[in-house]
Amino acid sequence: MKKITSLRNLGLMTDALHARYPYIPAADIRLVVEIIIDSWRQTLKQQGRVELRGFGVFWVVQRAAATSVNPHNGMPLSVPALRVIRFRPSSALLDKLETTHEAQHREHTEQEQGHDLPSSPRLIAVP
Repeated sequence: MKKITSLRNLGLMTDALHARYPYIPAADIRLVVEIIIDSWRQTLKQQGRVELRGFGVFWVVQRAAATSVNPHNGMPLSVPALRVIRFRPSSALLDKLETTHEAQHREHTEQEQGHDLPSSPRLIAVP
């Protein structure tokens, strides 16, 4: 099974789940994912916080209005107040990411040191 490293949209997420659970129809998987995401969207809109144990917390904050500068012409620009979503990963997710990063770093270091080279000697032509 091909490992999907990026789930940027609903289609990729559905495909990844269908590859892992081929006995569930893709349309059903898509519906379940849409229901879950819609549930999170509604909860954030009404309560302002969604906590997923072992993954992290999403919450809504009100960003104050501000004055900025247009980088193209240097003119002042008014930025309105806005509600934005913040995310804090759980310690379990951070630990998993750190473990994955350490394994990738170790693998990269071994490749740089030549540990992945074949054990037989190579012949190099010298002029």
